[in-house]
Amino acid sequence: MMNIDEPLKSSENVSFPRGVPRKKFYVRQRYVLASLGCMGYFLISCLRNCINVTVLSMVRWNNTETNVTDAINLTIEKSKGFEWSSSQEGLFLGAYFYGYVCTNILGGWLGNKFGFPIVFGLPIFISALLSIATPFAAYTSFPLVIACRVLMGLLQGASVCAFQGCWSSWAPPLERSLLNSIALSGFPFGLGFANFFAGYICGTLGWEAVFYILGGVAIGWSVVWIIIVSDSPRTNRCITAAEVAYIEKSIGFTSKVNLQDMLQSQVVPWGAIMRSRSVWAIFVAHFCDNWSGYTFNAILPTFMSKIFNFNVFQSGAVMTAPYIAQVVVSILAGFMTDAARQRKWISTSAARKVNTIIAQSFLNLFMIIACYCTDSTTVIVLFVVGMSLRGFTYAGHNSSPIDIAPMYAGVVFGISNTIASITGFLGPLTAGLVITDKTSIGQWQTMFWINGALGFFGSIFFACFASEVERKWAQIKDSDKETDLKTNLKSGLTDDEC
Repeated sequence: MMNIDEPLKSSENVSFPRGVPRKKFYVRQRYVLASLGCMGYFLISCLRNCINVTVLSMVRWNNTETNVTDAINLTIEKSKGFEWSSSQEGLFLGAYFYGYVCTNILGGWLGNKFGFPIVFGLPIFISALLSIATPFAAYTSFPLVIACRVLMGLLQGASVCAFQGCWSSWAPPLERSLLNSIALSGFPFGLGFANFFAGYICGTLGWEAVFYILGGVAIGWSVVWIIIVSDSPRTNRCITAAEVAYIEKSIGFTSKVNLQDMLQSQVVPWGAIMRSRSVWAIFVAHFCDNWSGYTFNAILPTFMSKIFNFNVFQSGAVMTAPYIAQVVVSILAGFMTDAARQRKWISTSAARKVNTIIAQSFLNLFMIIACYCTDSTTVIVLFVVGMSLRGFTYAGHNSSPIDIAPMYAGVVFGISNTIASITGFLGPLTAGLVITDKTSIGQWQTMFWINGALGFFGSIFFACFASEVERKWAQIKDSDKETDLKTNLKSGLTDDEC
């Protein structure tokens, strides 16, 4: 990657704000930020998804559960646990998302107003406290534990989108793919880790310990986040003058610009955002991508159980491997994308489109082929390869908001994520309507083709309408005149806001 230690004349003139203690810490701070963001997203994913396993230990089963018996070939009878009905259990599992979808847009806006460090870090800290309080709430009353989950969703919905705004001041344009991929890889990492971790802890220490341990780790992460992270490179305690100069020169900032103060004075151009074709390309691609992700996550364990007679532990292993592979692929995709862009082998626009096509079309192609195979080993390999390719999405459409609207990336991502989160219940609901006989391979193939059609459509739509050019409405306007802070993104292409 780019060398920040090369001599830069501008580094000699970097002046840091008074009152900010300086420390000799020579690790590149933009990668420290991406790594801490990855850990933050990892914790969000773990806190969100751990209940998928812990609920099995939390709920009392007074009768033999046929579906579980079929899956693991034994009768499960639990004498301890909460006497929740099926509808209560479903409400507990879904309560988080009722809050989550409500605050994505708000989180992007709050990140612009108050800075991403507090809007990303504080909700995770409060979520940690809610996680620790979850066992107490569950033992106290069912409405109280539901309130904990809804509140956690509200907080994390805002947190997820606020972080995207950090790259406007921290990410050199030719490193955006890698930095964003490192951060967002925390999501699949958490998803792959949460089920294994929760299952092990439930079996050894009890389900309560899952919430205590995750909450404790999240509190520790919050302390580190507060100490290290800052709004901009210039106010960071650990950064070198050479790195500040390199970042500011790359993104076109000057020493006289106080970016956060300027952002707070801006009015979000909501109308222009919603009229932009390139923004709608992001919305459509994000919706189709999430459809595949949420749906496959929900139906693949059942597919392996009913078609190949896998037990619940085997199905869990099948679902863990693709997400771990996705983490590796996402970081490699980000690295390769930025390396190709630096060498001018490919334009930013082409790179985003190619990555999105790989993430959506090739993912679904492998999954469709898998559902026609009769050998379980072949199916597993195809699933792992297909799901791992979804890691290209972070260097694809998920990085586009930073390209076209760096100052409002959190807001654009917030709107996009709100729309895309609808697939969290639409996808599994559609699968339930299509797959009425879980032993019918024909019905499974129909569902896989539906997913494929949406994936192909999303990638084609993005390829046709996406753009790399920063939008005019996304450029910061000073009180009297428009000031373009991104001199390196200039292009001969025209704006497409009509």
